[in-house]
Amino acid sequence: MDRFDLSSSLLIKIAVVIAVFTSLLLTACAGSSGSLRIADSIEHPPPTYIELLEFVGPELTETDNLRAPVDVDFDLNGNLFICDLGNSRVIKLDEMYNLVKEVGGISVGIEKLISPIAIASGNGLTMYIADSQRRRLVRYDRDLNYVDYFAQYNDGSGSPVNIGQPQNLYIAQTGEIYISEADKNRILILDALFNYQSEVGGFGYGIGEVSSPQGLAKNESDKLLVADSDNGRIVVYNELGQFMGEFGTEHLRNPIGIAIDQWGYIYVSDSVLGSIAVFSSDGQFLLDSAEYGVALDQPTGIAFSPDDKLYVADRGSNRIAILKPIRQN
Repeated sequence: MDRFDLSSSLLIKIAVVIAVFTSLLLTACAGSSGSLRIADSIEHPPPTYIELLEFVGPELTETDNLRAPVDVDFDLNGNLFICDLGNSRVIKLDEMYNLVKEVGGISVGIEKLISPIAIASGNGLTMYIADSQRRRLVRYDRDLNYVDYFAQYNDGSGSPVNIGQPQNLYIAQTGEIYISEADKNRILILDALFNYQSEVGGFGYGIGEVSSPQGLAKNESDKLLVADSDNGRIVVYNELGQFMGEFGTEHLRNPIGIAIDQWGYIYVSDSVLGSIAVFSSDGQFLLDSAEYGVALDQPTGIAFSPDDKLYVADRGSNRIAILKPIRQN
């Protein structure tokens, strides 16, 4: 073998060793969750504990109380929206928690809400509300003026198809609508004009299957996170709807809500454990709010405010809990 061939062979072997080492390193960083992200940035340390700041409710005014709140969200101005299920309404509170407006409740006709179970903001301008019992989504503007509703979608066959029983919503920045349907054990994905795009899930505990899916979120890598409630885990799909992994089985019993902070850390409410579990961006367990004396009663929907506080619909106590993740450099 001449010198050139020997050198080439040696270089190839070195390249192979480097590639194998890099692959092993990335695998170790990714963990067992399906590699949602390579690793958390050291510039943004994880939360070390969670502090309970205050509660909103049950009393809003002398004559008005929250009753079984189940979901929360914010508009671009920081106004708080609450699905007040027990009162069959959605309310808007300003930054001082003063009641600004409500919809549903005693309203009649197409605007009437029977079971508003989830709310999601469409880029902060449009509010989508899942009216579970009536199996429809209702749209309002951010001032809670009624826009329209839909209970059917176009699957391309020419005949409209009824949506299932919605449990939660996620509105992508590009307008796609993600609906978790408990009765069909799937996540239905529609475009902004309510045309069928795809679906993920299917009843079961196997790979990619879900049972009574609840909360939805997307991370910065465009992966879809689903609270697989009855199976006590978070299931992850990529942008093509392919199963990527799962996490949380050792720390969750009945996950309901999912929220992701600006640094990629994942927060999950558990209505049975009465706590908020925190995971890294790749699904590694970090802490549980119960470890720090944060006692909740059937926490359901959760959302971050513009100032990085975590708002929790605490259904059993008829209140909204306001938490603050604390980070230590």
